[in-house]
Amino acid sequence: MRVHIAAVRRALGDGRAGRRYIANNPGRGYAFVGPVTRENSPPAIVPPNGAAAGGNLPKPLTRIVGRDDVIVALAAQLARRRFLTIVGPGGIGKTTVAVAVAGAVRGSYKDGVWFVGLASLSDPELVPSALGAALGVQFSSANPVQWLTAWLRDKAGLIVLDSCEHLVDAAAAVLKAAPSTSILTTSREPLRADGEALHHLAALELPSSSVNLAASDALSYSAVQLFNERAMAAADGFSFADE
Repeated sequence: MRVHIAAVRRALGDGRAGRRYIANNPGRGYAFVGPVTRENSPPAIVPPNGAAAGGNLPKPLTRIVGRDDVIVALAAQLARRRFLTIVGPGGIGKTTVAVAVAGAVRGSYKDGVWFVGLASLSDPELVPSALGAALGVQFSSANPVQWLTAWLRDKAGLIVLDSCEHLVDAAAAVLKAAPSTSILTTSREPLRADGEALHHLAALELPSSSVNLAASDALSYSAVQLFNERAMAAADGFSFADE
């Protein structure tokens, strides 16, 4: 709890220039103490976390290895299909590919490209709130699904729903709420929703265990390239040699 409250305080700027937002009441817990006003006008659309208007797509921190062809193919498929799911086991690179595909097609969506990470959610009812937070919009907590449906109805954008396998029904509900918006999802299993196109992401290329290769030859395989790059980043002085 202390770690998360500290993170919230940093995000709000609590304590800067004399501003106070969260107070600790001994024996009771934490309280929001910032000034609050009620506005009857429609909520302004504010990009989340200072992101530029038109999207919050995360930037890759490392080079994408061995996925160039599949990124091009999925970008072309997304132009023809409104709903595409990248399926594969955990750790195979679904999120990396999805973000790269979304970045490649960003210019095709006038209302932006938005990334919503669902891995940390356990309650399906939190999905609309997570989507609203990613879009940078505020809506009534009384009926978030209805409000979200109304807001998305005429939007021509792309929403990336990452890690949907434990929230299949909730993710499928988002699709119905956004008839003009394209959806790119990642999941360990198909969502089995109407109109879903599937791409089963294959593993990176590995050499056969029965072939003896020199290090230089092994580096022609994408899985070995990825291992080499991550090992060099993690272990100072690492050298991928024949032995």
